[in-house]
Amino acid sequence: MKKDRISIIIPVLNEEKTISKVLSSVAKSIKSEDFELIVVDGGSQDQTKKKCFNQIEKLELHSKCTWVDCKKGRAHQMNAGALIAKYNVLYFVHSDTLLPKGFDEHIVKTLQKASAGCFRLKFDSNKWFLRFFAFFTRFNYLVCRGGDQTLFLQKQVFEELSGFDSRYKIYEDNEFISRVYKHYNFRIAED
Repeated sequence: MKKDRISIIIPVLNEEKTISKVLSSVAKSIKSEDFELIVVDGGSQDQTKKKCFNQIEKLELHSKCTWVDCKKGRAHQMNAGALIAKYNVLYFVHSDTLLPKGFDEHIVKTLQKASAGCFRLKFDSNKWFLRFFAFFTRFNYLVCRGGDQTLFLQKQVFEELSGFDSRYKIYEDNEFISRVYKHYNFRIAED
């Protein structure tokens, strides 16, 4: 079987406090050399771009990273990233997310059994309500899904579903995932 390659799409808007952390998480957690990183900015007014480029240079990822300026709105931004993605697996990651070690291998393994998937939520907090929500993300029910879990899928599936509905200003992830559940097999990755 041909080795799957991953396009990691990160929508950003005024993320100067988190962008370096998520980029470091990608570099530290990915095992493959076959990936691309697409950062899609919705019009940041802070130092997001500067901090992104500084971190990309520091991590020596400049040959793998593309910066895209786009209309504001995560649905617009994720669609724009997917449109230019070169690889057959799309992985949508929020800028405040830290990725599990070997996430790329977990994604490829999961997509051998399903068309789309996500990781369970884990918070770096002891607040009971966050632990409560995180617990339920282990169950494969639509009500337990959300964008903060990240989302990965075959690019072909994304195109067949016509991407994210840009009319949604919030919960665009939930709306899109509900369409995925209606038409395709969905799994939670083991990490």
